[in-house]
Amino acid sequence: MKNHSGLSNLIKSSVRQAPENAKKISFTQLSVYEQCPHRWYLTYGKRLFEFTDSIDTCFGTSCHEALQKYLELLYNDSVKASEEFKIYSFFKDRLLYNYNLGFEKNNYQDYATAEQLNEYYLDGCEILKYIKKNRAKYFDPKNEELLGIEIPLMTPVIHGNDVFYFNGYIDIALYDKVNKTVRIPDFKTSGKGWGDYQKKDELKIAQALLYKNFFHHQFDVPEDDIEVSFMILK
Repeated sequence: MKNHSGLSNLIKSSVRQAPENAKKISFTQLSVYEQCPHRWYLTYGKRLFEFTDSIDTCFGTSCHEALQKYLELLYNDSVKASEEFKIYSFFKDRLLYNYNLGFEKNNYQDYATAEQLNEYYLDGCEILKYIKKNRAKYFDPKNEELLGIEIPLMTPVIHGNDVFYFNGYIDIALYDKVNKTVRIPDFKTSGKGWGDYQKKDELKIAQALLYKNFFHHQFDVPEDDIEVSFMILK
């Protein structure tokens, strides 16, 4: 694998945009098509159904943002700085901010009650509290380096005579200085965690493998040097 400092610089400058009028596809589109091609046609082909925010998507986004800020401080500053970070207040601010964004997109109609928002806030605090308490089990700033957060993927995919651009984002990428590999944990918020069914879900596994493959192509990192996994935030 190339020098990891060079890889870090490449990732930092990797804001890619597809050519104008290019066909773009996301994993969400792929999963919709796999479950029901007609639903994909109505949603993305005919554009009959617009995406609407929900309290679950608002919660997931806010949890991601709080955890990513915490990890940014942990890896780029110090353990002390990450521990002093007011993560619960930050999470609350992001939850309210993201809810208000969805509120505006939803024609100023509420999509959760005040009681539900408070319940999700308390659940998020428990998730973040668990991560902080068990930080050493999942994250090792001594032997790992932060490569990037919300890393954009914009990789061309050729299908017959058509060229599509896969569009997605990687939550976080870490460089393991001991094993000289890249670790990509994908954060997933879940109400009850993942049972055996979710763990064996081919679509979920496909997402991890696709992100691994596209990271390999975009940043010229051997696939054998990339470890992908799901981190369930429940």
